[in-house]
Amino acid sequence: MSFLKVFKKPLRVFEKPHHSSTLSVRGFLHSLLVTLVVTSLAFLLRPFGLKHLEAAELNNVVFTSGGITFIMMILAQFLFPLLIKDFYNEEKWTTGKQLTQLLIMSALICLATVYYLHSKSLAAFPLDAFILFGLSIIPLGILAVIQQNMLHNKFERLAIEKNEELKRKGVVNSENPLNVLAFRGNGEKLNLIPNQLIYIRLGDISEFYYQNMLGVEKSSMNIPRQAILDELKGHPQFEVFRGDIIVNVNAIRQVSGSARGYDIEIARINELVKVSHKDKKKIEKL
Repeated sequence: MSFLKVFKKPLRVFEKPHHSSTLSVRGFLHSLLVTLVVTSLAFLLRPFGLKHLEAAELNNVVFTSGGITFIMMILAQFLFPLLIKDFYNEEKWTTGKQLTQLLIMSALICLATVYYLHSKSLAAFPLDAFILFGLSIIPLGILAVIQQNMLHNKFERLAIEKNEELKRKGVVNSENPLNVLAFRGNGEKLNLIPNQLIYIRLGDISEFYYQNMLGVEKSSMNIPRQAILDELKGHPQFEVFRGDIIVNVNAIRQVSGSARGYDIEIARINELVKVSHKDKKKIEKL
């Protein structure tokens, strides 16, 4: 039993939160970077039968392989996340999933490029593809763990700095802090002074959390999303996160950081909001 515990302990890193670059500009840039690395290595190492090619043909084969690499990266970074949304859920992205994603990229690139080289009688398909993929497994595992450690340290440090800033920061108010927010939907109505409102979860039935003399109240209302956003215009204390959460920044108790990014803890209600990477700059500007 103790042996199993010792064996399982280093594997726990693969359960830790991790940042996903899918469906983002960062993912596109990563695709370009990987393409550049593969193309450069092909020129420098000239694997398989590339070393026997004349300069013009070598350039053609290498740049075509680079193009294939870029296409495979785009498939992994953009098409697959659209088709398998549950697996690629950013809030549940872990180091294990990141390693799986890296291995998927490697498998696609190895199979596609070796197949192309095989068509040019430069490689044996699929044997060379399997060998190439096998050689990538350990380096990619190490890369995933290093990424996790670097990102965790980065966002943990930034979260500590942000919490210190929030302690020194005053209350953010509307131009007219007594201007009443009036939400109307399907015969329902809710009137609040802006800083009474703590948090809104948007949906078909939106949930409003607000404070009053008795504590924290919750109201649910069938109201269009745009109507809520329009009512909050001119009130800079409200920020939209993930597209479906609106938070009064005055109600943020604490910001925490992990390799996935930021989480925000909202005061007076038991709610931890996971901030998407797209919204991280909103936290940094608070």
